[in-house]
Amino acid sequence: AVILGFIGVLVVLRPDGNFDTNILWAIGAGLCFALYMLATRLAARQAPPLAALSYQSVLGTLVLTPLALGAGVQGARSFLWIFALIGLLQSASHGLSITAFRFAPASVLAPLVYLEIVAAVIVGLVAFGDWPVTQTWLGIAIIIAAGSLVAARRN
Repeated sequence: AVILGFIGVLVVLRPDGNFDTNILWAIGAGLCFALYMLATRLAARQAPPLAALSYQSVLGTLVLTPLALGAGVQGARSFLWIFALIGLLQSASHGLSITAFRFAPASVLAPLVYLEIVAAVIVGLVAFGDWPVTQTWLGIAIIIAAGSLVAARRN
């Protein structure tokens, strides 16, 4: 199932043999997300949701602030309201994730990650006017099939 999922990712990415260093950012993001999910699962069992959320927020601030400052903050003041809104929405969603991990096993919650694919398609369409091509849909279907296979084997 993992190999099938990786094949789905390759179908979506359509590698052409040229190595793009930006792919390392995507791999790093995927790794960080997996670590976040593991940390959330562990924290949900050991601390109240608000405490776990606070720990994750402080850690995220410590890790990401130097990157943000290194990227420059010119003109950021005009976007502070957007940053505040994103912060509120993220805090609420992370709090809900932590609470969900307290009451449901990871195998039940894991398929919800596939909603991110739907969100990515919507953001791509709204923000960039980009609709996935047929090959991308095929890759998405393969990824979802791989995840479904894992879920079916666990049951």
